[in-house]
Amino acid sequence: MREVKDVLGIVDESIIQKILIHLAQSVGSQNNYANIANDCGVSERDVKKYLDFMSKTFITHIVRPYHNNKITEIVKQPKIYFYDNGFLNHILGFRENKGKILEQSIVMESIKRNFDIKYWRDKSGNEMDFILSIDSNVFCAIEAKSGNKTGKSFAVFKSRYPSIRTVILDKSNYLEFYNKEI
Repeated sequence: MREVKDVLGIVDESIIQKILIHLAQSVGSQNNYANIANDCGVSERDVKKYLDFMSKTFITHIVRPYHNNKITEIVKQPKIYFYDNGFLNHILGFRENKGKILEQSIVMESIKRNFDIKYWRDKSGNEMDFILSIDSNVFCAIEAKSGNKTGKSFAVFKSRYPSIRTVILDKSNYLEFYNKEI
């Protein structure tokens, strides 16, 4: 905390805790800087400063939207994940959330393999959890699921981006995917 205070000029540790709790509770969801600022009692500028620091110190990883059409697709709101599942579990009080843990694990495996990670969402609410790229070349789109069912979002993405390979990953196959496919 002393280093954080020195680097950012932070005096109130409770703000960091509030931001971390907010981020942990919203893992896998779009984050709006204004909402974080409002919920945590700080300015948007300070939220951006904290998030930048957390990203640079490998506490959090920011996933930005993938888009080709700014009119119909989300282009600004990032998702934020933690580098450490144990740290996330600690913040959440060790309440099991299989969906968040699976998405966290997929993000970490993707980072280990040097993928650029984005997510896709259109303004109608259709979403693909991850778009993996290397050197601006899309490798595949991933839907993280607790079951092997696909929904409307998966079909919408496939119809809009037929040339992008789509994959459904769950806790039983995601490591196999990274070990065999990549």
